[in-house]
Amino acid sequence: MDPVAWEHLLTVRKFVEKYPAFTENSIRWLIFNRRTNGFGECFLKVGPKRIFINVPKFFQKIQENTMEM
Repeated sequence: MDPVAWEHLLTVRKFVEKYPAFTENSIRWLIFNRRTNGFGECFLKVGPKRIFINVPKFFQKIQENTMEM
């Protein structure tokens, strides 16, 4: 895993506070299905429960998966 600057990491709750377009449930669904949906590299698990979101990688993955209309 690449080294991560700590200022790029947010907990799920802090992430949804900062980016209200995403709900806590939608982020937790992405985390739960991270092995099959390609978002695994966006999350960092520390200890048994704490999960951080790598914000730049998350939005890069969102952009990669965005379809043009």
